[in-house]
Amino acid sequence: MRFETFSFLPPLSPTQIEAQAAYLLKQGLIAAIEHAENPSHADIYWRQWPIVPAKINSATNQPEPLSASHLLNQLEACARRHPYAFIRLCGYCPKSRLVQMCFVARTPQEGQ
Repeated sequence: MRFETFSFLPPLSPTQIEAQAAYLLKQGLIAAIEHAENPSHADIYWRQWPIVPAKINSATNQPEPLSASHLLNQLEACARRHPYAFIRLCGYCPKSRLVQMCFVARTPQEGQ
């Protein structure tokens, strides 16, 4: 089954996924992690994984900006919770309200 941008490539390494996450954040896109156990090509709605802020600034009581390594940690947490799901990293543009970037970062474990 083929999905999204990098589906014709071999699976990305954690370093490559972190580089893509850094690019996503550098472009000012809003990060989202989504997962689905049995997706099809017609499936446009996947379940969203809540991205928990790394730290809360005690002075302003606001979450600190996301980092690429924190997004990678959240991807791994989603993969541990949903071992038989496809997991993708998406970047939404706040101005156009469209998906600007999206790729499958993790595929299901063997033995599904």
